[in-house]
Amino acid sequence: MLLKLRPLVEQINALEPEMKQLADGDFPELTQSFQQRVQAATAELRDEIRALEDEIDREQDDDRRTRLQYQLRELKQHRDDRERQVLDE
Repeated sequence: MLLKLRPLVEQINALEPEMKQLADGDFPELTQSFQQRVQAATAELRDEIRALEDEIDREQDDDRRTRLQYQLRELKQHRDDRERQVLDE
C-alpha cells in the first residue's frame, strides 16, 4: 500500500518550495480558484447528473430505472475524471 502512495508523496513534496513562497493569505484565494475551475469544467456534467437523478426518481419501470442508474454511475465517473484533469493542470 505504501509503495502505491510513493508517487503521490513525491508529487506533493515537489510542490513544497512553491507553496513555501506563498503567504498564508494566499491559500484561500488559491482554493477558491481551484473550486471555480472545477465548477466551470464540470457544470454541464453536474446538470446532466441532476436531470438524470430526477428522471430516476420519477421512473416506475424497474428495468428502465436500472439502465438509468447505470448511466448515472457513468456520468459521475466522467465528472470525477474531469475534476482530476482540472486539478492536474
